[in-house]
Amino acid sequence: MLRFPIAARVSLALALFLPSCRSAAGWREQADHDVYDLVLQRRAKLGIGDGSFTIEAPKDSLRERLLRGEGPPPTPLTLVQCLEIAAENSRSYRTQEEALYLSALDLTLERWRYQVHEVGVLGAAVAGTGDTAEVATASGDLSLSRCSARAPSSSATSASISRAA
Repeated sequence: MLRFPIAARVSLALALFLPSCRSAAGWREQADHDVYDLVLQRRAKLGIGDGSFTIEAPKDSLRERLLRGEGPPPTPLTLVQCLEIAAENSRSYRTQEEALYLSALDLTLERWRYQVHEVGVLGAAVAGTGDTAEVATASGDLSLSRCSARAPSSSATSASISRAA
């Protein structure tokens, strides 16, 4: 007779299923990370930029500080500061940055489509009364799939384990 306390069943379920869950914010952060890495790699290869790229609005920019009235700059603005303010206020420049981001996002999606994707499913069931189990079963499936240029293909490997007490 197998015994599976409720705490053990809950712990097993949490250990199996929680690591595979990701929130929408988590997916967004991953997509941003992939896109920014791609853009920075290209810019480094071309030898342009200082290694920073973002489509987020700058926080505490010089323009914002000036608009808040935090005093005039102690010295005249440099050319770089003037260009930063101009880029921040240029709708055309921001549109081009966003178009670059969207193009890189499309590329990361295509790369993802051509990667091997692993999908695993684990299942377990215990039947019995109270803390005594009369029947315990477990199963697991693993599939690997990859999209090819001609047609989607997939290969699958699966395993199933079943034990009755």
